[in-house]
Amino acid sequence: MPRYSLLLTCVAIGLTLAADRLAAAAGGLDLQPAPIDRVPAGLDFTEAPPAGWTHLPIVATLSISSGDTGAASGLVSKYAQMFGTVVMASVDRNQAGAHRLGRVAIGVMIPWRGAYRTVDAKSQEIGFVGRQAMPSIIKKLDAITRVARYDSAVVFDVPALMADDGRHVERVVRHFVWCSPKTGDLATAVWLIDASDPARRRLVEDSFVWMPSGYIDRRRLHVDGREFTLGIPGERAFAVESLPAADRAKFSPKMAEVAALAEFDKQTLFQLASELAKSIQAASPSE
Repeated sequence: MPRYSLLLTCVAIGLTLAADRLAAAAGGLDLQPAPIDRVPAGLDFTEAPPAGWTHLPIVATLSISSGDTGAASGLVSKYAQMFGTVVMASVDRNQAGAHRLGRVAIGVMIPWRGAYRTVDAKSQEIGFVGRQAMPSIIKKLDAITRVARYDSAVVFDVPALMADDGRHVERVVRHFVWCSPKTGDLATAVWLIDASDPARRRLVEDSFVWMPSGYIDRRRLHVDGREFTLGIPGERAFAVESLPAADRAKFSPKMAEVAALAEFDKQTLFQLASELAKSIQAASPSE
């Protein structure tokens, strides 16, 4: 079996097992929206997670790529591209020996001595200007909501500015992170939601992105020069061009029914997890 097909099958089987645990009333079911945990500052890591964590679902770096790039001075460009984000997770085993997803948290990181280091508003490594920029970054992290979780998966929403035909529009980037109860392998799926009308939330695209743990998301930024005042960027000056450039799969009709819901019950969460597995398994190998 080709390597891609084997990976795809393993990911889908792991998600199917995770959905089965939910159907079997597995522990840890929590359907109350809550803030997501925060990764503490001062953790150094490369491809491997730091002590106390087992997986890095997503490591995201930033680079200015398109739009009015000349509007950003050298100093502005430096700090716009300095701060990335990292999602960390811990997987352990229950008394029966099945793997379960423990803590999932997000944090701010910077490149540091050939690796990465997590930082906060008090970190000396980011300098005076960086510490002045941190409150707005922390505010964005505070807006992230954990929507639902059970012992094999977690769903969380990240508000984000996305570039759309030169405009910077508000979107919700939904993340579904799961581990295989059998192997402990971890993967993540992400998709875009238009929540501008809370009563009519909708999917922005007909497909989602999925990726194995450890994926490096090299996010490209679009610059809107109209959002600068005297060379100083406003909150809407930078937007992410697209979702990660990883493998895509189309939403099944039944997955699309529930993928943009603001909240879940056990039935709709199971529908999301099981249809996500089917959608990934039905995906064609990337060329």
